Amino acid sequence: WQVGDTAEVSFEEDEVQSWWEGMVSMAKGGFYVLSFPDANDQTQTEVVERERLRPAYGHHPARFDKKVFPVPREIQPDVRLTEHLLPKMARHADLFALRLTPDARELIGIGSPSALDTAHVLINMHFVKAPQLAKVVQRANSLQMKMGDANGAFSKGVPTVFQADTAMIGLLIGHKGANIKRVQAMPGVLRVDVRGDGTVTIMADSEEEGEAARRQLEVVVDRVPI
Repeated sequence: WQVGDTAEVSFEEDEVQSWWEGMVSMAKGGFYVLSFPDANDQTQTEVVERERLRPAYGHHPARFDKKVFPVPREIQPDVRLTEHLLPKMARHADLFALRLTPDARELIGIGSPSALDTAHVLINMHFVKAPQLAKVVQRANSLQMKMGDANGAFSKGVPTVFQADTAMIGLLIGHKGANIKRVQAMPGVLRVDVRGDGTVTIMADSEEEGEAARRQLEVVVDRVPI
């Protein structure tokens, strides 16, 4: 590709590929700088690799504009937490791109004037819902952290597994989980998991500590003939 050539550039947004036509303004070492005119006859530039270029097929160069959407101060933390929803909004509005500035004070949209108008409506709706959506994200993150802690405890311990009589699970667990809590407080015990089918898994720092916890939990049933 030479300076002045017209080419189409591949862009991928949230696994959706699109092609935009621009002009090569610089070429060096396998990288190319392409210029794209916007609606105000200004230019946006993009540095791309050779693999992202293909010949233009006679389409008119893409014309798009940039619009700034100020984020209300009181919801800036909420908009940051829900930033992962922006690609979906961009797709619905048919925008080329929608980004949150690092300080979360503004959303920057790039696209056609009609797409930016649609984005304006969607963004205002998002601003209304952002506080509630942020709470959902926080709860999900908290749950994920707890699950990660639990998985970490199971992955780094030595397992001791035994089968309990399903009729005795309540006795094994104790009132409000008292027996489980007592065993989990024993030295070296990381976690105790009791399944509905009677499978009991004890994760401990050593096999000896796991066996000690097992002896505390096992329920022995002795049937005496009469």
